[in-house]
Amino acid sequence: MERTLILYESRYGLTERISKGLSLILGPAKYCRPLEFNGSFNNFGTIVICTPVYLESVDENIYKYVLKNADLIKQKKVILICSCLAEDMAGKYLKPLKDILGQSVILETSLGGELIPDKLNSQDYELIKKFSAAAGFPLKDRKSFEMKKLVKLALDIRRLKDKELKLVPEEELKTYISNFIKKHNSCALATGYDDAVRNTPMEYMYIDDCIYIFSEGGEKFSNLLLNPKVSITIYDAYRGMNKLGGIQISGVSEIIDTGCDEYIYAFKQRGLNIEKIVSLPVALNLIKINISKVEFLWSGFVELGYDIKQVLYV
Repeated sequence: MERTLILYESRYGLTERISKGLSLILGPAKYCRPLEFNGSFNNFGTIVICTPVYLESVDENIYKYVLKNADLIKQKKVILICSCLAEDMAGKYLKPLKDILGQSVILETSLGGELIPDKLNSQDYELIKKFSAAAGFPLKDRKSFEMKKLVKLALDIRRLKDKELKLVPEEELKTYISNFIKKHNSCALATGYDDAVRNTPMEYMYIDDCIYIFSEGGEKFSNLLLNPKVSITIYDAYRGMNKLGGIQISGVSEIIDTGCDEYIYAFKQRGLNIEKIVSLPVALNLIKINISKVEFLWSGFVELGYDIKQVLYV
């Protein structure tokens, strides 16, 4: 899988928190200050540069590092992010870096910022005090950063990176996915609503490109009734990093009416006697998962000359 390098500078901690959060979602990734990086750019496909903005300028260490290493950085896909209160000014603040890196920059944005006067050292306090007086805004606590913005941006970046994968032709990928799902019969079904989350080991059937799960009931239905979105994981037992196999499915669930044609059809596919099922003392419920996205990590793709991770949108 393509790795991401996140280079940052941070004086009071926000840009470091941003960089750490991005690294968790964009992993496999490494985040560090430029002077701490002693690896090779060749180990990474994407470089994210996170810089704070002080007195309307990007961090001096970031600027000097980019200028010095521009020829190497420009060989990668580059994303520029600044932390600043004036988010609509991100383009202006990041322009010096964009001018150096040119067409290698695929995205530039801000995730907001924060100013807490009591945390400033004496020198910065006096500088910000003069700047705020000249700009006409009061010197007080100001925050515009939200973790939800970071998560959304990181997921958007992941989608951008997915477009760069060495892709298996779609029809072939569908066959590989179908064969893998049919090879197994157990999954982990994740459901959730508000603060409640649930992950339940379940047996399943794969019929007509959908997942069907029988259940007598339980706490998972408290989530399904309020939020039909689910995630399913199906995977091989671990046998080494060169023999990986696992699928993560995103989809929308339905609770199939007991006794309807689809309910009876699913039971027949399972080889069950519908008359015996109906005569049970308790109801046997049927959950149907309509698949919207499949993320397939399989070492076999590497042997075929593709990226180890493939993504199918249905």
